Amino acid sequence: MRILICLLFSIVAVDFATAGCKMNLRIKNETKKYAVRAYSMEAKTRAVPWRDAKRGGWEFRYSASQEARTGPTEKELKEHEAKGKDIPHYTPTKVIGPGQTGIGKYEAVLGCGVKRRYRVDVLCREVEPDPQYPDSKHKFVWKGGLYSGTNGLSPEIRKTRYFPGPKQWVEGRNVTIPIKSCK
Repeated sequence: MRILICLLFSIVAVDFATAGCKMNLRIKNETKKYAVRAYSMEAKTRAVPWRDAKRGGWEFRYSASQEARTGPTEKELKEHEAKGKDIPHYTPTKVIGPGQTGIGKYEAVLGCGVKRRYRVDVLCREVEPDPQYPDSKHKFVWKGGLYSGTNGLSPEIRKTRYFPGPKQWVEGRNVTIPIKSCK
């Protein structure tokens, strides 16, 4: 009986030792002209409901401090400069620019060898390089310009992506979720 109890205790101790996994979750924006902003991510293991990644401490950092904002087009910028007017500035939004990758940390409850599926909700919007920072590959303005009004801005597209797919599973500590299209 003691042997059985010791064996059971050792199995439980090993389970607790392997529980949990610190993971790197990346979102790779593979589009050519859209900025992507992830606003929700969930993870699922077999026979367990979807778990909000924020509960696992999902903290999303955007690589290279990429920003998009409402701002003047190159033509509008030149018109402002010619008239000697100050250019209005708007608060930028953190985004994952075209061809860039954003990185976040996630602490999973179960071990690293457990198969998972991920669901990420993203907002996409067409961008163009920020004419105020012509040498920067990390600053963008929403396509449509400053004076086109809200209706003239490129539309915001909401997408839900499943990785690796709605019926497939993946395991590992480093996961990269590609966003191939915003259409």
